[in-house]
Amino acid sequence: MVSNLMFCIVSILVGLLLSCLTEMILFFVSFTVLRHFAGGYHSNSKTRCEILSSLCICLTGLLIFFSKFNVLIHTVLFFSTFLSGFVNYCLSPVEAEVKPLTSKERKKYRKISLIILCIIIIVVNITYLYKISIIYIPCCL
Repeated sequence: MVSNLMFCIVSILVGLLLSCLTEMILFFVSFTVLRHFAGGYHSNSKTRCEILSSLCICLTGLLIFFSKFNVLIHTVLFFSTFLSGFVNYCLSPVEAEVKPLTSKERKKYRKISLIILCIIIIVVNITYLYKISIIYIPCCL
């Protein structure tokens, strides 16, 4: 809970500094919701996790910022959505060593993460088609 609040604050600060606040909020929400059910990399220490996550948020902000000046990035991000979607489909949910999932939880989290992933991919496709980059760029990441 505290980490999510910290990462939300980092996302807002990065968004303010790079003039992409709306995109960073959209990224944070879509990433956090998907990550909750799909799991992901878990660091050995809380400090390392916070540093790596903050670094990823900063890099995401930079990618969003530079995408405003380079249309090629839009296309790369659009196609990378399908690659990351495939990886999520194959691997989710990724469990933490300290909190293993039961078989029932695994099935539930997989189903929910795939539904979220499908919604994100549909949103990305529609907003890419209509060139609404303020939405599809952060959802691609």
